[in-house]
Amino acid sequence: MNGEEPETPEEVSLFSISIGEDLFAIETAKVREVVEHPQMRRVPLAPSHIVGVMPYRGEILSAVSFRALLGYSETRPTGCIIVLEDEQTCELWGLSVDAARGVLTAQTSTLQPNRDARNGLFDGTYETSSGPIIRLDPNRLKPASRGDSPCAH
Repeated sequence: MNGEEPETPEEVSLFSISIGEDLFAIETAKVREVVEHPQMRRVPLAPSHIVGVMPYRGEILSAVSFRALLGYSETRPTGCIIVLEDEQTCELWGLSVDAARGVLTAQTSTLQPNRDARNGLFDGTYETSSGPIIRLDPNRLKPASRGDSPCAH
């Protein structure tokens, strides 16, 4: 699900997601698809941040709980899975979030670096017309490596 291209080189297109009331964003170019009401299967003995696996276009997709990575309680059911793609290895994985909020743009000049060195999930913060939004680094959200495989698409 590649989002809209930025209007100018000074803008970036972001896909916004939420966990509770907190908003986060991932560059739209990294988002492949949003799966509403996923049919997840738990994996016995998997780490607590692994929500499970789900069928996805003839493959099995592992999904990570963004709530668990943030240390939030897991009392809510998965709202949706954001399917992400590593552009270098073409690996696909899912990110379980409470809600997908949509696409917005931000000025690249408003990106502030991550000031919390303890939290490597965050890549910085953009100022947008609707307030600050935390940019995520999708490669830091991946489940344990399943090996590098060339693109199948």
